[in-house]
Amino acid sequence: ADLYVAKVIRRSSGGTVGALRAGIKWALQQGVHIINISLGSGQNIAAIHDEIRTAVSREIFVICAAGNGGEAAGVAFPARYEECLAVGAVTAQNHRWDVEPNLGSAVGQALDVVALGEGILSTFPPHLDASGERKGRGTSLAAPFVTGVVALALAKDRGPTGNNPIETLNQLRNRLQSTATDLLPDEPDPDPEFGHGRINPASFLAEV
Repeated sequence: ADLYVAKVIRRSSGGTVGALRAGIKWALQQGVHIINISLGSGQNIAAIHDEIRTAVSREIFVICAAGNGGEAAGVAFPARYEECLAVGAVTAQNHRWDVEPNLGSAVGQALDVVALGEGILSTFPPHLDASGERKGRGTSLAAPFVTGVVALALAKDRGPTGNNPIETLNQLRNRLQSTATDLLPDEPDPDPEFGHGRINPASFLAEV
């Protein structure tokens, strides 16, 4: 896989609608197959939704962090859009990542799947950590995990051993849902805490 990184957040914190729109447009120009958006807002912004619709119309998958607002906030935008895959975060013990009422993996019916979102080593702005890396937590770390698994699946699909290509959003969503590990087997599926469950990379790739 080739990684294309569009920086749309300011040096300290926060960003603008214009910057996110420009980042999505730039990604489309690069010919990407997947866009990961590890940020969120409580606002439904039509201009961002339009850019995502454009990406999906070109058969690009958009995978988003569900948000870290906990139970109160619900799934954030753009993850809440039906054109996106919304990813929540769990701990290594398969509990919803939850620190306090307003800090934890978002809950809601728009949630698709969850992935590990605690103790994830990632790159980090060098002006904040000289090492350039730090362990992070939250749905912004869980979403790239799902993005990576999907990238592996697409590579396998399009290789000489591929026999079950994922070409549409519905195909991708169905594959993720059918192969995920249900963390609340006694509850109706999907459930608002884990969606269809924790992504199972081995099962997901075996289906390709």
